[in-house]
Amino acid sequence: MPYAAAPLPAGTRERMTRLEGFLARRRDRAAARARPARLPLVTGGDRRPDPGASRRRTTGSAGHDTAARRALFDNLPPGVAPPPSGAERTRERPPPWGEEDPDAAAGDARTAAARAIDEAVRRVRKADWRGNRIKEREVRNAVRRALGGDDALTETIFEIVKAQHEY
Repeated sequence: MPYAAAPLPAGTRERMTRLEGFLARRRDRAAARARPARLPLVTGGDRRPDPGASRRRTTGSAGHDTAARRALFDNLPPGVAPPPSGAERTRERPPPWGEEDPDAAAGDARTAAARAIDEAVRRVRKADWRGNRIKEREVRNAVRRALGGDDALTETIFEIVKAQHEY
């Protein structure tokens, strides 16, 4: 025979409901005291926070969509020349507002160099290339070609590439 619930004494259900409400309020107050005050996530109208904002940096250009490219861009010197390629676009006339900002041009050159190094490494790397001298040499040579043959910069950038987990 299934278990049948015995009837509760008069007033017990109301007391239990009040007790549950009291315990829930006490739990909520304790939780509010335990966590630090948080700033509102949404500020200014109906704008929503950008989920990728914490991963992006404000330096450089928007072409640094991965941590490896950001590391390359951040560690390339400002005067690095963009890699030579036949696909470079040349501008026939200057922009109507005047000369280009030299800092912006240096940033664009660094962006182009970072992108060229990233693409070269992704093109030549093989599985388990770290620790294998032959495979590391192929990656180092790809970095050297992307940088135009600068040996000192090649070694620095190669160590950065080697430390990146994306490659």
